[in-house]
Amino acid sequence: MQIYKYIKLSLFIKLLVCLVAVCGVSANGQDYFRRLGTPNQTSQVLPYEVTEENTDLAQARHVLLQQGEEEKYNLALGPLRFSASAGMGAEWTDNVGLSAVNRQSDFILTPSVNIDTKWRMTEINTLHFSIGMGYSYYTQHSQYNTNGLIFSPNSEIAFTIHVGNFAFTVRDQFALLNDAIALIGIPNNQGNGNFRRFQNLAGVTTDWVVNPVFDLEVSYDHYNMWVLGSNLAGYNVSDQNIDSFSLTPRYKIGPGITLGLNTSASFVQYSGTETDAQTYMIGPFIDANVTKNTRIYFGAGYQYFGRAGNDSEWTVDNSSSFYVRTAIDNRLSSIFSHRITFTHTTEAGYNSAYYELYDLEYTANWRVNNNMVVDFRALYQHFDTPGTGGSIGNRYGAEIGTRYQLTPSVSMGVSYRYVNNNENIPNSNAYQDSVLFNVFYSF
Repeated sequence: MQIYKYIKLSLFIKLLVCLVAVCGVSANGQDYFRRLGTPNQTSQVLPYEVTEENTDLAQARHVLLQQGEEEKYNLALGPLRFSASAGMGAEWTDNVGLSAVNRQSDFILTPSVNIDTKWRMTEINTLHFSIGMGYSYYTQHSQYNTNGLIFSPNSEIAFTIHVGNFAFTVRDQFALLNDAIALIGIPNNQGNGNFRRFQNLAGVTTDWVVNPVFDLEVSYDHYNMWVLGSNLAGYNVSDQNIDSFSLTPRYKIGPGITLGLNTSASFVQYSGTETDAQTYMIGPFIDANVTKNTRIYFGAGYQYFGRAGNDSEWTVDNSSSFYVRTAIDNRLSSIFSHRITFTHTTEAGYNSAYYELYDLEYTANWRVNNNMVVDFRALYQHFDTPGTGGSIGNRYGAEIGTRYQLTPSVSMGVSYRYVNNNENIPNSNAYQDSVLFNVFYSF
């Protein structure tokens, strides 16, 4: 139980880091097509890990509870099982808005609470609800206060039901964010501005297990991003919504090895003057456990991003390019695991039609002993925003932190993060140093 609580609290620290809004990548805003149809997106519905004991597609993967998952919900209310945590974050940063001009340092306090609930109505039908809530108070620049709650990107409600060989999952994931770092494609050279926006991703997925080696997944997603306030990072940015339809056949060619085909069509709409767009993606992928401790995912194919209709306001060339998604997970030993990912996609822009994004990330986790863990993360991003006012830029950064278990219920953590953003337009080269300290309690 103590080890379980330690794992749960470590996950909560990562949640709190996102709430403080200094993470390098948002959940599903700037990188919508980077995640569409990937294992990361699928796992957000109901977590699943391929194991040597359970690799049969007939087990309806990614919609069943993992073995031993029930024990993490250590509180009960009737048929509901849940866990709850509360904490306080204290952060110092030397550049609140990641701006090259009018740099502003501040000390930020962020109380937060996280609730994760699961109702297992039958052996295979579940209802899952998770929400992370917080508030950021800026001690020197009150204009950046969140003026209400912020919601973690982990927040969601999902319902899964099995009917014969079919598994249906209805879900809604939402986040209310207040960070500047995740806003790729918006040159933050204003030195001021509002960063608040609400993101919501609702969808339904049907997984048809045709036989033990072949299944077919059909899904529909509707994504919204609403700007809260008169601007976003000092720019007049339109609200946007994206409707996506995808069809994914998968075939198991051997133990722990699955081949598949990703196909999707998406339609992007903007509330302002931006022209509506459409994008199509198609390409094969492989998901393989090459060893007991190493898993590889690789997918690549063609992506088109262009205007919808004959709107004359479309001022850039249509994009006809390729996409790549690859990830390698490795558990080097019982105390050290790491992961490397690389993606290339074309994403819906904020103040432009689209931008091209290359993203390379590395994460590592070292369990020093039963009470202490060290985390490390490094990232590099290259982006190209076409059209008038567009930019070409690079962003890189790294973070290192440690978490320590004081008691079975109380933990603390401290981390340091550096981010550097360089673009080919005036007053847009910026860097940020941040130090974060957390104390939190798990009920």
